[in-house]
Amino acid sequence: MKNNNTLNVNEDIVFEEDRDFGRLIGMPFNFLKQEFKMFSKILLKYAGPFFAISMLGLTVFADELYQIVLNDFKFIPSTFLYLGIFVFFLAIGLFITVMITLSYVTVYVRQGRYNFTAEDVWDYTKRNFFTVFLAQIIIIIMVILATFFFYIPGIYLFIALSFVSVSIIYEGKSITEAISRSFELIKGNWWFTFGIISLFGLIISLASNIFIIPTYVISFVSILTESFDNTTFIGVLLSVILYFIVYLYFIALQQMLVGFLYFRIKFRQERTGLFDRIEAINISDNDKNTTEEEEYESVLFNKNEDKETSIFKDAEETKDNDDTENRFLLDDKKNKFNY
Repeated sequence: MKNNNTLNVNEDIVFEEDRDFGRLIGMPFNFLKQEFKMFSKILLKYAGPFFAISMLGLTVFADELYQIVLNDFKFIPSTFLYLGIFVFFLAIGLFITVMITLSYVTVYVRQGRYNFTAEDVWDYTKRNFFTVFLAQIIIIIMVILATFFFYIPGIYLFIALSFVSVSIIYEGKSITEAISRSFELIKGNWWFTFGIISLFGLIISLASNIFIIPTYVISFVSILTESFDNTTFIGVLLSVILYFIVYLYFIALQQMLVGFLYFRIKFRQERTGLFDRIEAINISDNDKNTTEEEEYESVLFNKNEDKETSIFKDAEETKDNDDTENRFLLDDKKNKFNY
């Protein structure tokens, strides 16, 4: 018997499937494992340049910060400029990673594995870039405002609006339509979505911290030995860059999970709607058949009634004719007798 949890790398992964909690947790890892080469190529091509500039800014910022420490914390004016470059381009790189991931899932579902190119994914990304960007700003504002009300409304909105971006990219909806669509999808699925996103986020957080451990170790050793030379600096810098590279993939995994959740809920709702429509059609057909049977029986009854009426009428006419003929014969006999 086939095990549904076993990934066959030669088969397309089906997104529109009703998976349980445990299987959903593993699907983003399975998908990334299957599509790692193609996905990494696209991610490097389009998000790579922004990430490279960001890491360059981080390198210069870290170097100037190192010089500040060596020079008794003498301030260097350009330090925060490079920090700004690092943060700005990293944010763009992370957002493009989100867009590429959801676009990749969209093209994969629509066209199938091996039936698309990097340009197809980028076409979806650039087509919806500013719409999703503006939608995310609106969502951030809504969540922040809602968080002021004892945090709970903010948490609710954060989960309820999880499917806005994928609704824009996959369904081609506007921002307001995507927000309404996300609320529609989350109805009756909020707790399930909250549970799986929270657990997956915890897994990702713990896994990502593993890659920052070398930074802590190098820093801790340099403090104990009271030495922070160029070798230590390079070691810390490389471990930080490694962390951010891995973090890009963790962001991608989170968006893949959103994609699997979106298609699972969409599949369940459309399947329920389909079953309702089929049941309605069956009821309609039964009513139609019942009506036709009643009409047939009514016509048949009327025909039988008309036939019986006709028979009775013919019998009465025959009887009347016989009575007339008998009276005529009787009168004829009377006339002969009198004669």
